[in-house]
Amino acid sequence: MQQYSISPVLWLQRKDTKGYCRVKIRVTVNRKQTYLHTPKKLKPGQWDEKKKKAVGIPNVDKVNALLRKIVSDVENTVVTRLLEGGEITARFLRGGSSRE
Repeated sequence: MQQYSISPVLWLQRKDTKGYCRVKIRVTVNRKQTYLHTPKKLKPGQWDEKKKKAVGIPNVDKVNALLRKIVSDVENTVVTRLLEGGEITARFLRGGSSRE
């Protein structure tokens, strides 16, 4: 059985001109990582790395609820694929066709 983990991360490697970084979903399967985009951007001070959630912004509850929903949707996709006996690949997670 494939081992996996799913968590939101603040992508600090690339900031826009206003200093915002994209929140991405990191999916690790058998020690191989891929990152999925989310529509959210935050400044580094608006992200709690330990708790993996947004802090100190207006509508923080809505932002964190959106991120939890995205993580939940990805996890449901992974679990469904594993139950069907399929492989989890980056191409599959990004919605592309998979030959496995």
